[in-house]
Amino acid sequence: MKVEDILNECIERVMGGESIEACLARYPEHAPELEPLLRVAVATATASQVEPRPGFKAEARYRLQAALQKPRRRRFALLRGQPKWVGAVAGVLLLFLAGSGTVVASASSVPGDVLYPVKTATERVRMAFARGDEARAELEIAFAERRAQEIVVLSERGRVEKVDAVVDRLTTHLERVKVRDIEVDKKVDRLKALLEQGSARNVKLLEGVAERVPQPVRAVVTRAMKRSDRGYEKAMVAVGAPSIELSVSAKAVAPEKALGTIVVSNEGKRAAEVAWLRGSLQWESEGGLWHPLATRFKSFPALEPGTTIPAAQALQLSYEVLFIAPEQAKKLRHVVEVKIVDRERVFRQATDFEAYEGEAGQ
Repeated sequence: MKVEDILNECIERVMGGESIEACLARYPEHAPELEPLLRVAVATATASQVEPRPGFKAEARYRLQAALQKPRRRRFALLRGQPKWVGAVAGVLLLFLAGSGTVVASASSVPGDVLYPVKTATERVRMAFARGDEARAELEIAFAERRAQEIVVLSERGRVEKVDAVVDRLTTHLERVKVRDIEVDKKVDRLKALLEQGSARNVKLLEGVAERVPQPVRAVVTRAMKRSDRGYEKAMVAVGAPSIELSVSAKAVAPEKALGTIVVSNEGKRAAEVAWLRGSLQWESEGGLWHPLATRFKSFPALEPGTTIPAAQALQLSYEVLFIAPEQAKKLRHVVEVKIVDRERVFRQATDFEAYEGEAGQ
């Protein structure tokens, strides 16, 4: 029996009330291919609580056969190696889901909701029919933002046990943002802009929910935010954008004096042009609040605007700072920020160090 005939039979059995497991048990050799489509059908029927309109099965069968018989000049990348019926049936199911309104309703679902399988199945169908690297990359970026929204909802509902898995999916979307030739593709700038905008929106979303949830949940959200940020930076590098990694160390060597080192590394595949570099000191008061500290950089590193850092190289800068240390300050924080040309993001690194307590000098 042909696989498409087995699928037709299983759809009828499932619509008639038979379980997916029972149907798959009849055809174990085809179970991996059949299961996703059957689960979409069951989720749709359960969530929408509607029966297929009269003639749907006949119409779906007609569409399936027409798609199988129609010559196809091009096989989509995500369908390569798959039987022809997979893409055809996926399209038919998507038409059915859209017609029942379930796709729209599933857009706000999160892992654990009954409609979530419909949401992810719809994304797979959209990806399967996307044409070209750019179109697929744009969808991956859009889906990554969806995952960030799901993290917000899960965190607000206290279902943090599912957050790590969603972050895994978010970073996987970003890992797939690739183009074949970043040197000649004129549309890569659009992908860079989409990534920058998506990253900024996700940071705003996650920072917002972190302020609203209890401390245990906040820790999960903070971890998710850091992983998301790394994922976006890797995606930016993959499409040819410059990316900066900062490393800062500082030490108080006298009551009013500190020495520090800044390493500015270009992690991208292209040279990074520095727009500006700045540093500041803060002190921590009781209650964990941080306040600006009056400083005078005696020897702050000279990194003039226009300075270029070659790809995969780093600059090491040393500095000396004089400050008026409040007597109550026990901990100091040095904040370094770098802005590079062609990136909206400001790269920032904060390093904490203890106030001077000894008697030894430098």
